[in-house]
Amino acid sequence: MYSIRVVTLVVLLGVGISQGLQCYQCVDGIPDGCDKPALVTCQPKNADFQIDNLEFLFDFNKPKPSENYQCFSYESEIDFGDGKELTRMRGCIYQNYEVCKWSLKKGLTEKANTRKCSVCNKDGCNSQ
Repeated sequence: MYSIRVVTLVVLLGVGISQGLQCYQCVDGIPDGCDKPALVTCQPKNADFQIDNLEFLFDFNKPKPSENYQCFSYESEIDFGDGKELTRMRGCIYQNYEVCKWSLKKGLTEKANTRKCSVCNKDGCNSQ
């Protein structure tokens, strides 16, 4: 009887771990960019990767990361002086990070056009 409980517990824990939120992850400017985003299971390394990329564009204070995640999708056209460049990012981010409310860094606000930002919490919901 004891071994059945242990096996059942291990199976249930394994299922819970493998069923984390899955988001499309990409950043323009790295190989394949957002033309071929990868579907990843959210975990700290994915969220931290995207936060490092978002710091290039946004001023924000990092709250303590939550244990839950959300998917996000960001797109803007930024004029860096030598022409307009489409900037796209998709990925996992901590649920308590309000990425769509963040302000662009000083100097980028007047250069960014057609900014689109959304967050969602279903597998693959940030495909566009």
